[in-house]
Amino acid sequence: MHVATPFDMRKKIASFPEESCVLVDYDNTAVKGRGPLNKLMPFLRGPYRVINSVGSRYTLLDLVTNKHTDVLFHRFHPFFYDKARMDPKEAACRNREEYKVEKILGHSGDPRKKSEMNSFVE
Repeated sequence: MHVATPFDMRKKIASFPEESCVLVDYDNTAVKGRGPLNKLMPFLRGPYRVINSVGSRYTLLDLVTNKHTDVLFHRFHPFFYDKARMDPKEAACRNREEYKVEKILGHSGDPRKKSEMNSFVE
């Protein structure tokens, strides 16, 4: 017998309330199909914050770029996290391999050749 828990992935969700966080499937492309661009990326994009919904079309806020995107409901997956220990924006930045630079400690290399320059950041 299966006992449902709040983090049960088999449970179907009929709708997502505003201000909840979701993960989204990648777009279906002719070359790759539905999936990440390379095998090192996660299978789902996000997390995104739900801003608004009209029928099955939801408006999502990208937490990294602060841009709005309209996505159909069938591409969503719930994003479960502990609000006391984790910020969804940090997970979204890690998913895109973007990091916050606090301070540039130094650099080396020829400024005329940007590909050969090294930066030391904190």
